[in-house]
Amino acid sequence: MNEQAEQALANLLNLAIDGIEGAKAFTEAQLPEVIEQLLMWKMLESLASTLFPFLLFALFATSLLTVLVKIRKSKKSRDGDGCFPYQRNLWWDKNGQSDMAIATTITLLITTFASLFTAAAMANLTWLQILVAPKVYLLEYASKLVS
Repeated sequence: MNEQAEQALANLLNLAIDGIEGAKAFTEAQLPEVIEQLLMWKMLESLASTLFPFLLFALFATSLLTVLVKIRKSKKSRDGDGCFPYQRNLWWDKNGQSDMAIATTITLLITTFASLFTAAAMANLTWLQILVAPKVYLLEYASKLVS
């Protein structure tokens, strides 16, 4: 009876060792592809989060410029001598002079948003690290996983 138990235990250990060896072989065969896919995913994820603020700023700047062009074209012609009297609006006062307070505010808004979007975009440069030094990124990523 004792001999049968030892033989059954030996068989179970052999099956476990064979399973571990099979998993090891599978892992060794698939590891390069898994690492390549991990690098590609992390790079594209980082690149998307970097480009999004720039695209958002481009949308903001385009819409602001569109509004400014529409405001500027809102002047009305009353006589036929080519003279365009200005209608008071957001950009122009009643004498046809541009309102410097509005111009300064709009310039400050554009500058502030450009700075914020640039800072947000530069906060995540993982894609650049993967492109330039993928082994360093993998070491850092592995150390994050371990800790």
